[in-house]
Amino acid sequence: MSGMAGASKSGRYCSVFYNSGMYVSIEPPPGVDPHQYIDECFKKDDAKYAETLDVVFDELCQVFERAILEQSLPIVEFGDAQWTDGVIDEDVLNPQQSSAQLERNERLAAAGEPVIKNERTFVQLEFPVDGGAVECRFVIKDRIKRSELSKIERQMKEVFRRQAASARP
Repeated sequence: MSGMAGASKSGRYCSVFYNSGMYVSIEPPPGVDPHQYIDECFKKDDAKYAETLDVVFDELCQVFERAILEQSLPIVEFGDAQWTDGVIDEDVLNPQQSSAQLERNERLAAAGEPVIKNERTFVQLEFPVDGGAVECRFVIKDRIKRSELSKIERQMKEVFRRQAASARP
């Protein structure tokens, strides 16, 4: 069986999973409940991520609050939503975006076709930070620009960087 050490926390505007960034395969001894064994193996490492997330979470939430207030981004309270393709306006070069996805997004935008039909769709940011990786989900009600997501990502990385620097002896 495999797993990843980490911790998650949800707030008003986002859900954050801070983790090791790598899956580890573990072979439990014969006759032992594999799920319980893996839980025990990860307990110590999970605690490390939970502790850091507890320290930085309020500041991460403030990143979203500022984005809503200062930039008028279409971020809404976290909760039920759906995944919808094409909600990110690719206004900057994104090497992870395929040309087919870019063309589809451009066709939809040019046709004036609404991309978000249910008014609540998830967006997920994934990025490395000192000591691990972050997966952050939030909900939007309208298209959002890649440059705006990049700004949120940079601010979140800075929160983790400052925490890592302050934790060093």
